[in-house]
Amino acid sequence: MTKQFPWQKIAHLLLISLLAWFILIAIINPILSVIATSFWQNGQLDLSAIHKVLASKRAMAAIKNSFLLAITLTITCNIVGLFMVLVTEYFAIKGQKILRLGYLTTLLMGGLVMNFGYILVYGKNGFITQALMHFIPSLDPYWFEGYPAVLFVMTLGCTHIHMLFLRNAFQSIDYQLLEAAKILGAKPLNVLFRVALPTLIPIIMTLVIMTFQTGLGAFSAPVMVGGKNFQTISPLILTFANRPKSRDLSAMLSIFLGICQLILLYFLTRNERRGNFLSISKTKSSLKKQVIHSPLLNFLVHFLAYGLFILFMLPFIAIILASFTPAASLRQSTLSLSSLTLANYQEVLTHVKGYQPIVTSIIYSIIAAGLAVLLMTLIARVIRNNKEAWFSLPLEYLFYIPWLIPSLLLALGYLIAYDSPSSLLLGQSVIGSWWILPLAYLVVSLPNSLRYIKAAFYGVDGQLEDASKLLGASSWQTLRRVIIPILIPTLLALFAIQFNQLIDDYDLSVFLYQPSNPTLGIEIRKNANPDTNLNAQAINAVYSVLLMLIKGSALYFVYGSRFTRKQSKPALVTK
Repeated sequence: MTKQFPWQKIAHLLLISLLAWFILIAIINPILSVIATSFWQNGQLDLSAIHKVLASKRAMAAIKNSFLLAITLTITCNIVGLFMVLVTEYFAIKGQKILRLGYLTTLLMGGLVMNFGYILVYGKNGFITQALMHFIPSLDPYWFEGYPAVLFVMTLGCTHIHMLFLRNAFQSIDYQLLEAAKILGAKPLNVLFRVALPTLIPIIMTLVIMTFQTGLGAFSAPVMVGGKNFQTISPLILTFANRPKSRDLSAMLSIFLGICQLILLYFLTRNERRGNFLSISKTKSSLKKQVIHSPLLNFLVHFLAYGLFILFMLPFIAIILASFTPAASLRQSTLSLSSLTLANYQEVLTHVKGYQPIVTSIIYSIIAAGLAVLLMTLIARVIRNNKEAWFSLPLEYLFYIPWLIPSLLLALGYLIAYDSPSSLLLGQSVIGSWWILPLAYLVVSLPNSLRYIKAAFYGVDGQLEDASKLLGASSWQTLRRVIIPILIPTLLALFAIQFNQLIDDYDLSVFLYQPSNPTLGIEIRKNANPDTNLNAQAINAVYSVLLMLIKGSALYFVYGSRFTRKQSKPALVTK
């Protein structure tokens, strides 16, 4: 009897080889290249990069500014974010649905678009700035720059994490617990601060750490509204990276940012492990909105809530109006409903130069998000089916590495490792290559994709898989016709979320994009400068509106579409 050719073993070996090659070129080697550039020169250990950073006034000022921003942002953002959740979920406030929609506009705009919106409102040619200069002729037109402007924009821009995470936590508060405190004589504010909020300490601490992390690695806000006098670590890494003689400084700052990221991740995971608060009641009841009985306090809360609403809506409305405003009128900060036009949209959508960045970003984001979901579905399947295998845990941790490092370090690693033809890339280099940016997008999307897909896999009933195998289906058929149909809502939602995060990326793009083929994030940043050409801001407004429409469609697909909510019914299959 002749033995069958071991096709399955060869396929497994080929898969393992391809995964090892991918992990080496896309994750391990770029990081090691940054470390080597910083600490290994001429074949020996060299710590001069540390001395250069310490001796550089510019670098030390950037580090100081980053920590200043991180600390103050942690305070302001969490205060504002908590207030927003209270007025939309805890207190009985009139017009809560409208307030909630206004507060969530940051999900549509993202960092770059929101910064551009505030430039339209408060920048040199901004509507508010021009109006103020009529009353205060001596007002500096560049008043909305520097640390206060960055803190203001990021305080409002980062509160979306509170509206997503803290809002859900508030909805899970046991109403009976609050009523019991009232019966015992506790005043409403005591109920809030001594009963309701203590149950949310774990999620609040997580938000504090996430906010500090965001402030420390801030990029787009310091670049766009920081001006010349407020520079943080991330923009300085880009500046040094563009100078071959200063790349060791750039690498050293990237490593420093990575170490800070690891420390914050440690505290984040420690907080998640320790934070378990349980309700004392056996049967929970849904939270009912709390009435503010004091007329003065009620007026003050409403005033602040709608004041915040206006601050959120100003850039949103300014962007939409600017997209229909002639470039000359926009330049002079004059707005007339009779002069609104579609010429800006025609300029973008009918010329290759206008719509190319949109098409490029969509294609890159689809490639990266799609491959991340497909690859991590395969990896999650391998990990689940080989729990006890020696390679299972290391394989999972290797794909979590991009979580532990700043995206700037990864991008810089690609430039350092592959700035010339490399044998690892079969003689290719990243200079002038279009594929390096989708690859970087893919790599930063892997950790989240693996985390959620792995959780979804463990939610699949194992009996369905066993029944399919008993009926004679192969592992591939079981995966394709039983498991995947169950996972489709999760996979599609994850694809849409990753797509939304990548389509307006600037941090990775500014390092790795092709000058002849810029992405949407690059174009929005370039056109946001008030001193650019006449049509730049009008075109930028169109880009921003189109981007918000794309993101809004993706969010609707995730949270509003019936297709992603319905349960797919798998079919048991045979050979």
